[in-house]
Amino acid sequence: MTVSGLRRRFLALTALQTVPGAVFFPVLVLLVQERGHTLGEIGLLFAVFSAVALALEIPSGSVADVYGRRRILLVSAAVSASACLALALAHDLWPLVAAFVLTAVGRALGSGILDSWYVDSLRELDPEADFEPAVATAQVVQALSLAVGALAGGLVPMVSGHLVMSVWVSLAFALVFTLAAVPLMTTRGGKGTRAPLTSTLSAALKGSLSDATLVRLMILAFGLGWAVTVLEVVWPSHIATLTGDARSTALVYGLVLAVAFTARALGALSAPKGARFQGARGIVLLAAVTASFLAVMGFVVHLAAFAALFLAAQWSTAVIMVLSTLLLHHRATSDQRVTFTSVESFAAQAGGIAGSVLLLAAEPLGHRTIWLVTAAVVLATGAVFVVRKRTGRGQSAVSSALLP
Repeated sequence: MTVSGLRRRFLALTALQTVPGAVFFPVLVLLVQERGHTLGEIGLLFAVFSAVALALEIPSGSVADVYGRRRILLVSAAVSASACLALALAHDLWPLVAAFVLTAVGRALGSGILDSWYVDSLRELDPEADFEPAVATAQVVQALSLAVGALAGGLVPMVSGHLVMSVWVSLAFALVFTLAAVPLMTTRGGKGTRAPLTSTLSAALKGSLSDATLVRLMILAFGLGWAVTVLEVVWPSHIATLTGDARSTALVYGLVLAVAFTARALGALSAPKGARFQGARGIVLLAAVTASFLAVMGFVVHLAAFAALFLAAQWSTAVIMVLSTLLLHHRATSDQRVTFTSVESFAAQAGGIAGSVLLLAAEPLGHRTIWLVTAAVVLATGAVFVVRKRTGRGQSAVSSALLP
């Protein structure tokens, strides 16, 4: 296995893992509504998903660290495929609850595994090799895969005449990913540790809470999770008035998501340059810029201007996400890498839940209040990176600029 070959496998697996969820996402709410369920019941389903994913996020990372990334990723892929099948067949509320639970379990099990597997595999092949370019490129690949998947998810119902066909297409992609992971993940990176699961989990939690940089990353992830949730939930309300036909709505929503994910890809593509020349100051600046976008969105009355700000916010949040991901891998050790990424994901999901609570609480006050509060949260959580340490020899641009 060569370094370039490992990179190609990593990027291919990243794309294959991302597409299934992106394909059914544009039709998910519409499909559940078509099956006779209210918005309140849909809210319950998403609450169940968030609760299960949040509860399993950190333990699942330790499971991957202890039992091996390849093995747990295959389990995650199988569970995700089962979730697609359950979603395609479920009509009543409780079967749908089961489908959402399976979706959350599959997501939690697969969180952070591919990045961690690549970084450790690369260090086994060449300890001096730089993992940052490939990890940043993976963010681009992921965003573009989300864009392509969302566009496909919106087009399939238009062609087939049935919303559920997008879920069946998702199932096909999930099976492809499961089969592809077997021959492609052949390196030893993250093979597993001999430490007990409880000690691995405990050590990672203590390490993440005692390291100032990791604590800052958790705070930042909370703010980004909050912002992304508000962005993704509030935007569709502007689309719903465009058409009353569910299939057309799915297409429009898919198109908007495709453009939004493309903006994320551009953000991820520009992140390495931002890491090299901006560092911690760049994260603080980008958080301020993102907060400005969000604040202005509350005062814009024209859809075109709102869409431009929406896409700009997607771009800037993507840049921050890539920079934080690179820093996390610099701080994590091999035997706790997935657990650390799960802790960061846990913080992001906690922020997402907090953002959802804001939507419920501030809905009577209008969108302007929601955008302003979200802008304040992003600005505050980004400000934790104001402290900066002088650059030392042998450190990458990202790590040297951000270490406390």
